[in-house]
Parts: sequence; structure tokens; C-alpha cells
Amino acid sequence: MDIDIYKPLPQKTGRSLDGLSKDRRKAILTMDGSYVIETANILDEELELVGNTNPKSISNIKFTPENQRIIILADFPTNIRYIKDPDTQLIVSYIKGTHPRLIGVHYVLECIDNPKLEIQMAAVEEDGFTIEYIKDPCLEVQLAAVKNDKTAIQYIKDPSLEVQLAAVRQDGFAIRYITDPCLEVQLAAVRQAGIVIEYIKDPSPEIQMAAVQQDGNAIAYIAYPSEKIKMLAVLQEGQAIRYITDPCLEVQLAAVNQNKYAIKYIKHPTPEMKLIALSQDGLLIQYIEDLTPEMKLTAVTSNGRALHYIDDPSPEVQMAAVQEDEDVIDIIDHPSKEILAYVLEKYIEDNNTHGIKKLFQNRKLKYEDLDDTMILALELL
Repeated sequence: MDIDIYKPLPQKTGRSLDGLSKDRRKAILTMDGSYVIETANILDEELELVGNTNPKSISNIKFTPENQRIIILADFPTNIRYIKDPDTQLIVSYIKGTHPRLIGVHYVLECIDNPKLEIQMAAVEEDGFTIEYIKDPCLEVQLAAVKNDKTAIQYIKDPSLEVQLAAVRQDGFAIRYITDPCLEVQLAAVRQAGIVIEYIKDPSPEIQMAAVQQDGNAIAYIAYPSEKIKMLAVLQEGQAIRYITDPCLEVQLAAVNQNKYAIKYIKHPTPEMKLIALSQDGLLIQYIEDLTPEMKLTAVTSNGRALHYIDDPSPEVQMAAVQEDEDVIDIIDHPSKEILAYVLEKYIEDNNTHGIKKLFQNRKLKYEDLDDTMILALELL
């Protein structure tokens, strides 16, 4: 039995490991992987040692069963450069993640001269950016790359119209990587994401229109928009009015009708605009000046909590507020008996004992103020 694994290595004239023990073979390969050159039968675990100590020796292995290649690719993928005529399916399975990867797909491509179409496709379908490492990729590979990642187009030299359209239709921002895009590409890009008009030099009226119809905020990147463009922008997104200098009354009204919050960006809204906004959200009262009694009433009718932003609210406004939300009683300093009676009745109806306790604890309501009906109702709770 061969037990001395540290005896001198075989002479250069005999580089075969055949006939040696497993431990002896391992010791030799740990120091010099070139001994695989004349060895007939290489074990899977021995291939790993070769990959570590002398990867070039892989090219001298007289046979390369698929299972052995898998070990090489899984653990030392860059060693593929030393394999003669590497198996295409094996490489594809590695790229697609069938085997654990310790290194990026692009490194594998760099190690293969003129990778086959199947390998190229597997690579870009896994990671579109790997097209950077493929020389003169065909149209099919280019399309697969931008489908995986639209920004991969930046690594394609002189992409065709078909590739450009495929990229911007997936994500309009891909237009950033296209030099002098034609009208068709510009149109496709803004239809996907209107605000990419920022990257289009001197956009035509047609492009401007398509952009704001997709996203009204795109008007922020349009110099001197026409009245038509302004209107289209606020009809798509009312708050886009923030990007419009001195909008006309019609545009202002359209903006508020589309989005109540547009009122925040209008310097001098008309009473009609104010009422439209307040009817949709009473809390917008905090952004509105010169309030009329009608506006205050409209606000609390929409949202009782709007009362918080009204100084010295009238009894009518207070009543309207608690009718919308009875808990608003908490922010009324000196509610009238009518208002207290309404809130108490509402709490009793809803069996809201917590609300009733708060009324008495805050000394807004006294027991002696109750009529017999209220007292009876409280006793039944």
C-alpha cells in the first residue's frame, strides 16, 4: 500500500498519477496540477485541485466528461478558457444559474472566443449588460438584451430603429442613451414616460402634446408652452399648474377641477375655485385666504376637522362641523347647548360611552343641563 504521500514527486518523464493512492494523488496535485496531462482517469474532486494549482493543465486533459466540466465551471468558471471546445449546453446551464455562480456571467463570455449564438442569448437574457462583452451582436441578441434591461442599449453601437423602439417602449428613460433619436423614437419614449421630454432637444409640438397627455408634469421641461399644451397638462394632472407661469383663469379652473390640491399653487384663486377645492377637501382651507362664510361652511361640511383652521367660527359653522364629525366637539372652546345636545344624542345613538365620558370630563357638559329624556337614555347605557 502506498502510504507515503510526501515522497518525491514522479520524474518529469512519467507524469501519470495512475496506480497511486487517492491521498498520494491529492498531495501531488496540490503542488503541481500538471500531472493530469498523462493521467488516464481524473476524479471529480481532483479537477478542483487542478483548477487551483495549474488551471492551464485543464487544456491537456485527454477527456472531459460533462460532469467534470460542471465542477470546473461551477467552482472556477474563468478556467473555461483552458477547455478545448467547451460544451455549449454546459456553459448555458451555468449562465442560467443551473449551477452556483461565484463570478459574473460577463467573465465567462470574456473567456470564450466567439461564443455561439445560444451562449450569447443565454447571457443577455440573464443580464442585458453582458452585451458589452459580445463583439458585433446580431439583432436577435440586441433585442434580447434591451428586453432584459432597457439601459443595455448604451452598450450597443449604432442600434437599429427596431432596437431603439424596443428599449424606449419598455422604459422611456432609455432615450438618454440614444444619439439623435428620430421623431418616432421620441414619440414612443414620451408616450411611455412623459417627463423624458427633458432629454429631447427642441421637442416638436406633437412631442410636447404626447408628453403632457402621458404626464402633465412633463410641462416642467417645456420652454414657452402654448395655451393648448398648458390646458392638456392640467387636464392630465392638476398640480402641474405649479410649473406654469401666469396661467390663465381657464387653466386654473381646469386644474382645480382635476385635482383639488392645485389650489395650493394658484396665487389668486377666484371664489369659484376656492369653493370647488373646499367642497372636495375641507382641510384645504389652510391654504386659502379671504374666506367667506360660505367657504367656511363648505369646508366643514366636507371635513369637520377644517374647523381647526377657522378663527371664531359662527354657531352655524360649528353645528355643520359636528354634524360631519361629532368628535370635532373637542376643538370647540365654548359650544352652545344645542351643539352639546346634538353631540350627546349622537353619542347615545352610537353607544359611544367613551365620547360621553369625555364630554363630562372636559366639563363641557353638566348633568344638570340634561333633560329627562337624555338622563333616561344615559341610564340605559
